[in-house]
Amino acid sequence: FNIALMAHFYQVCKKADTGSTAETGGYFVYLKKSSFKKLLVLSFATVGVALLAALLCWFPLFYVTVPLSMSGVIFAFNSDLSVKENLTASFKLGNKYWLPVFGMILLAGNIGNIGIIACGIGVLFTAMFAYIPAYYIYKDTIGFEENSADRMTTSEIDF
Repeated sequence: FNIALMAHFYQVCKKADTGSTAETGGYFVYLKKSSFKKLLVLSFATVGVALLAALLCWFPLFYVTVPLSMSGVIFAFNSDLSVKENLTASFKLGNKYWLPVFGMILLAGNIGNIGIIACGIGVLFTAMFAYIPAYYIYKDTIGFEENSADRMTTSEIDF
């Protein structure tokens, strides 16, 4: 459920960033029957990878947080990829830029938690700030349909 809502959030970010007037659908557009099975398998796969990393004495969990955070944005803009291809692409992208992405996730997560200081209700307004770095990393590295020469394409991420 969370990945589906985040995928819609990334679509709204793209719409606001590009100034597009295209309709992004409702919040639950990714929960339709056509992508529900893939979404469910992707959710189980990410939980399985995180659980396996946690069972390996918690240190690998820091390593897999970056690639797993990228899997949602890759699913949002490449929903036609299989679950294995999605995880492979997210690990390749996450490994390539691990340290800067980890730093941005920590910084944006802490800024997103500032809403707790505002009597708790502020979390509703600041929580989504933690997910914005993943969108911009995807936009600047892989990009969208109008890829430029300096951006990676999904074909450069070997599946």
